[in-house]
Amino acid sequence: MRKIARPPIALSTALQEWQELQNPYDSRDILFCGELSRGFPIEAGQETVIIEDTLERFSTRSLSAKAQRFAVVALCGLALGCGRYGFDSEARVGESDASSNVDATVNDFDAAPDVDAAVSPFLAVHNGWVHVRAVGATTPKASASALAAIPSSLEFVWQPMTIDPVATITSYGIYRSQSADGIYEQVGSTTSDVLQFRDDTANQESVYYYQVRPLVEGFSLIATEGDATLEVQTPPENMALLHRWIANQEVCGLLDQSASVDRENNYRCDYTGPGRLNYNGDIGDPPANESFFDFEAHHFVDQFELGCDYTLQSIGCPDDANAAGPCLGIGAAAPDATANNKNGNVQVGNEGDVFYDRASNHCYYKNATAWVAANGGGTTDAERALMTSNAPGLPPLVLVGQVDSWGTCQSHFVGAAPKQLLSRKLQVAASAWPAELSETEIYDIEAGVGPLSCNADQGHPGEATFDALVLPDDFATLPATVGSGNRVLRTGDSTSSQCRSRYGISDMAGNVWEWLSDQSVGSDAGRNCFGVPSSLDPTNRDLSDVAIRRSAGGGGGQWDLSAAPEFLPALGIPLEANPVSWLQARPTAEVAHQGDGMFMESGSDSLRGTYVGGSATSGAWAGRYPINLSRSPTESHQRIGVRCAFRVDP
Repeated sequence: MRKIARPPIALSTALQEWQELQNPYDSRDILFCGELSRGFPIEAGQETVIIEDTLERFSTRSLSAKAQRFAVVALCGLALGCGRYGFDSEARVGESDASSNVDATVNDFDAAPDVDAAVSPFLAVHNGWVHVRAVGATTPKASASALAAIPSSLEFVWQPMTIDPVATITSYGIYRSQSADGIYEQVGSTTSDVLQFRDDTANQESVYYYQVRPLVEGFSLIATEGDATLEVQTPPENMALLHRWIANQEVCGLLDQSASVDRENNYRCDYTGPGRLNYNGDIGDPPANESFFDFEAHHFVDQFELGCDYTLQSIGCPDDANAAGPCLGIGAAAPDATANNKNGNVQVGNEGDVFYDRASNHCYYKNATAWVAANGGGTTDAERALMTSNAPGLPPLVLVGQVDSWGTCQSHFVGAAPKQLLSRKLQVAASAWPAELSETEIYDIEAGVGPLSCNADQGHPGEATFDALVLPDDFATLPATVGSGNRVLRTGDSTSSQCRSRYGISDMAGNVWEWLSDQSVGSDAGRNCFGVPSSLDPTNRDLSDVAIRRSAGGGGGQWDLSAAPEFLPALGIPLEANPVSWLQARPTAEVAHQGDGMFMESGSDSLRGTYVGGSATSGAWAGRYPINLSRSPTESHQRIGVRCAFRVDP
């Protein structure tokens, strides 16, 4: 008796199809004429084989097993030929106690067809995954000019596979299961020159496992590398997946560490700088088991900036006490529940209504007693959550500081678990542009040059028209009026459809700046700050003790990143010349930053928040790397907004 541990050997395609047709239980445990479907070879007539560390003994008519699930075997023997047997439907071996032996009678199945049962002489070599993009369905805010709803989607790209010995791949079959060691069913195929697949049958908020199997001379081959099976967790509505393997791989490339990417360990790479595994401000060379860059989990990120979810229909909105309309207005400091007056019109509102003022960019919620503003001192995080949504088609939530933004995200949930603000490390990864774009194309998109680019050019002049109406003629301009001086567009607007990261996340550059959970302490007079552990997110220690320096100029102001001698790509942080080696910084000239900049607001040695990405007025300084160190975590502005994320623990 022996356990065989050899690479999987494929059955011919005809045999695989027959196996799947005949086996009503679990095709993983099929033994056919000396072969197991997983590829463990068995000699003809052998009566003992270990299958997945479970001992199974069989004879011609009975089976004793320590089994935890149904098993189906095909008996092979010199005298028997190819017989096909399985557990009787009454023998519930799959529910037995794994510690006891179970006897079960087996019945004949249909005989195998007369097909070639030869073992494949080929071995498939999987060479890694290039990209994964999974986005939840987008459900826009209904309005007078609604955006189109878009169904969820899932697609992935792989490197060309190789065959040993060298042979021609006819096509690729795409197989899917809902458990890593479950039954894989074919869900599609591609020709040999097409290395990507879109699964239109995948559901939201589900976990899938995929294998790409090359077809070579009639054999469907299963690769054995540790990453040959791809896990994808599909996100909820209006969120996108940041896949751990792909994010690790892309950022490791920025670190110039592609050669050290470890496919057997979630595509992590060698790294000793800030933001590394278990970094806690412990400067200097880390222990060997922590010298890696790794996101440690998949993440879901809101596809759109958090928006003011104004009420579509309510009596008194916007200007008629006897008719229902959208809760939008212009110019009032706040809806006045006491005087029952809003812009000269009756506007009492109902409990639960949400009102948006296009002129001031304030968002209000009507609780049981009064209207409260999103940035009001007495407004709770739960109330801010009720007045906001990650759906497209809304005015971005602004005028809320870092602390309140954190609390708002914590009051939005995936299942029963709260969301949170992105960290700088996560934001840099989530902002990555599609790999096929050139640096010139990225620069133009970030700066708002040309149609459908990011809103960094004052609201796309000529494409979007701002007015002073309660209901704008152009709903793209819903967030602001022509007189407000603010040129922010509604979330997810089609005029900025090219402003999506490679993961399907909208407006990571431009429109409004976005708060992160990172914090620092320092004075602009000394032109430097030091990162500190976040007081909001105890897991975010990425910037701890990192010296963030702005070399040129006096107090306050801005700094083009091209003026920084060194750069930390993983965190998008500029550094002075000649940093210590463990930082693993790179010369700024080697990093494509598209002219992005760093801002340090005037202030004393106080705690600072962090916001990133640029706004509608940033021009060429909008992008993946712009970073602003605020005066305080409570500072707010009409061009600083919020985006939430969620860590998907393994």
